[in-house]
Amino acid sequence: MVTDDVQRLKAAMAGLVREQADRHALHQRQAVEIKAEAHEYMTKQAQAAERYLQHRRELGRREAEEERPDSVQELDFEPEGFAESEADEETVPPPPPPAPPAPQEVAPPPPPPAPVPRRSTRARASELDEDDDDDFLNNRWRDE
Repeated sequence: MVTDDVQRLKAAMAGLVREQADRHALHQRQAVEIKAEAHEYMTKQAQAAERYLQHRRELGRREAEEERPDSVQELDFEPEGFAESEADEETVPPPPPPAPPAPQEVAPPPPPPAPVPRRSTRARASELDEDDDDDFLNNRWRDE
C-alpha cells in the first residue's frame, strides 16, 4: 500500500522530469533556430548595404570621370536661358549703404503694480457668527 503510493509518486515525478527536459530541449532548439534566422537576416542586410555602397561608389566614379562643359560651373544651378550675362552684372549699380537707425529715447520702465492683498483662507469669527444666526432662522424651536 505504501510502496504502491511511493511507486506512483516516483512515476509521476519521472514524468514531470521528462516533460521539463523535453521543454528545455524544445526551448534550446527554438533559440538555435531564432539565432540562425537572425544571422541570415543580418547577412542579407549586410549584402544589401554592400551592394548599395558599391553602387554609390560607381556613381561617384562615373561623375568624376564625366567631362563637364566649360559653361557649367560648380554651384551653377540656373539653366542657360535664365543665366544673367556679364554685361548685365556690370551695369547694375551697387546697392546704397543702409541708413543709420534713428536714435530712440528710452522711456523709464513703468513702476511695478501695487501688490494685491490676498484673501485669508479662514473666515473671521464675526463672519461666522452672522452666518450661524441666518442658518437657524427657519427652525421652529427658535420661535418658541
